Amino acid sequence: MTASIMGNSNKELKQFLDNDELMIPVETIIARTDAKDYKFFLESNNFLKVVDTLEKFEQDHVDKKSDSGKEFMLFKASLY
Repeated sequence: MTASIMGNSNKELKQFLDNDELMIPVETIIARTDAKDYKFFLESNNFLKVVDTLEKFEQDHVDKKSDSGKEFMLFKASLY
């Protein structure tokens, strides 16, 4: 299932959360966090979906001990 960052219905959101998939492609998350592009994440229609996606991304793709992992954690904390 491929979901976009904008405008999903409640049914689609439930399916997304049940499938444990990322709403935003991994490459996009990496590029936007490296660029510190807060606007990209804040302009979504549902910030809770963004939060869920970033948490799943962190859990599956971030090494919190690496420099890039620490940068991601700082970005996420600033975003929230």
